[in-house]
Amino acid sequence: PDTSLFVCQGREICLSAGINDINDNISEIIVSHDGRYDPISGAICFTPTTSGEYYVTLKAIDECGASDIDTVKIDIIVNKPPVV
Repeated sequence: PDTSLFVCQGREICLSAGINDINDNISEIIVSHDGRYDPISGAICFTPTTSGEYYVTLKAIDECGASDIDTVKIDIIVNKPPVV
């Protein structure tokens, strides 16, 4: 994996992402797993539902239709409740 994360059930996780365009005309940013891109923090965020491998894809498209895509593999371990 590119990274591994231990997360609480139902919590959104965010990872930094570098997106730039020499013409400064990005019109759309798509994140897989119903994720979102936060342009202020420069992070992609999504909420994993279970433990496992997630391939998170980020696609940037500019006003002329040119695009670039990148994928990161994340191993997610979702917290389990204590046993009493």
